[in-house]
Amino acid sequence: GQSSEKAYMMDGRVAALGYELTLEDFRVETSDDGKPSYYEARVSVDGGQRAKITVNHPYSVRLGEDIYLASVSEAGCVFQIVREPWRYFALAGILMLLAGAFMLFIKGPGR
Repeated sequence: GQSSEKAYMMDGRVAALGYELTLEDFRVETSDDGKPSYYEARVSVDGGQRAKITVNHPYSVRLGEDIYLASVSEAGCVFQIVREPWRYFALAGILMLLAGAFMLFIKGPGR
C-alpha cells in the first residue's frame, strides 16, 4: 500500500523512477509440493493507471521501460525495472533487413 518514487540499483545506488509506483495487492499460488507456481501483483502507476504484472508478462510504463515481477514473498514483491531506450530502433533495423532480404529474393540478383 505504500508508494515509492525511487529504485535501488544492484550496487546499492538509489535512482529516481520519474513516476510513483504503488503495490496494491499480490497473490502467490503454490503447487502440491509447496513450491510457488504462479505469481501476480497488482500495481498502480502515478495513482491512476492500474496494471497486473505476472512473471514474464511485464507492464510497459512508457516507451522503452518495462516493469517485471522478479519475486514475491510473504513480505512483499520485488520488481525489476528494465530500461531499453533503443529497443524500437533495433526492431526497425531488423524489419528493414528482413524486407531487403525478401525484396532480393523476389527480384533476384541484378545481371
